[in-house]
Amino acid sequence: MKRFFTSLVIASIVIAFFASCNNGNEDAINTYKLSVSATEGGTVEGDTISNEYFEGDSITLKAVANPDYYFVAWSDSVTDNPRTLIIYSDTTIVAQFAAVLPYAIDTIVGTISGYKFVGLGLPSNTLWATCNVGADTNNVEKDGGHFAWGETEDKTVFNWENYKLMTEGEKSWKKINKYQIDDKQYSAIWYNADSSFIGDSAALLNMDDDAASKNWGDWWVTPTMAQWKELRNYCYWVWTDDYNGVAGFIVYAAKADADKGKKVLKGAAASDLYSLTDIHIFLPVAGYYTDSDLLGSTELGSYWSADLSDFSSGYAFYISISGDNGMEVFDFWRNSGRSIRPVRSLLE
Repeated sequence: MKRFFTSLVIASIVIAFFASCNNGNEDAINTYKLSVSATEGGTVEGDTISNEYFEGDSITLKAVANPDYYFVAWSDSVTDNPRTLIIYSDTTIVAQFAAVLPYAIDTIVGTISGYKFVGLGLPSNTLWATCNVGADTNNVEKDGGHFAWGETEDKTVFNWENYKLMTEGEKSWKKINKYQIDDKQYSAIWYNADSSFIGDSAALLNMDDDAASKNWGDWWVTPTMAQWKELRNYCYWVWTDDYNGVAGFIVYAAKADADKGKKVLKGAAASDLYSLTDIHIFLPVAGYYTDSDLLGSTELGSYWSADLSDFSSGYAFYISISGDNGMEVFDFWRNSGRSIRPVRSLLE
């Protein structure tokens, strides 16, 4: 009888142990949400796309462009298409598309409203200016001015107190009065007392607030992030420390598919196939301003896009260039001061 009782106790302990392990395993399995969408001009196809996945699940996504559009990149800057996504956290992914211009331009050079542009053989046929706003086409290595996002005049002090798109007399970014997204900043003026969003939902610069358009005319606009990513992915980039004495990236029209998206960083050797007689633009280093401090003026370039951040109404997207890291995409406070390199708008 004693032996039977002992066996029963041991069996109960073993069963309890395995039950505990099973419960622990169940608790350890995490589930995450996946949000998949596309900008105007295309859709996303894939395996059965659901709202919830287990940690480690994979899904294959394919961006499909509509007629007269092309795929640029995913929102996390990946250009593979199709791509396989491994789920390790709540994930939002957006397929980004851009419109093909309604006229065919390959690698050309021209001038409009006194400013030169080049065609770099891009899928969208976007035309890029050869100098920054504030510089001139005969001195393309000049850095030009520094502008807050959404402002049209350069300055040397950048803070919320002197930012133009603010409620008068206010000094907090939560009092921005234009370009507001549903960013859950419930104490900001784009929410009412019951935390309902009442902002303008505007996330792309219009010409009234675009330094390119205001300073150069309506033919010119600040590039969108899609246009910056296209420039990164389809051109041949070469870092130089001496373009008429200024450091920066020479961005060439790629001569071969294998050269598209290549970055020749500081100290590396560029292909002999490219020289300054070829179609190119030069992006000089000019640094950026926070308050009255000019930072990185000899090491990096910092250029605004026309896109508000999808993280906060107080942020906007920009690109940073350097000889060590190539071209990178960031978002930061839109009252900071950065360069602007215009592109031709779609106006005829």
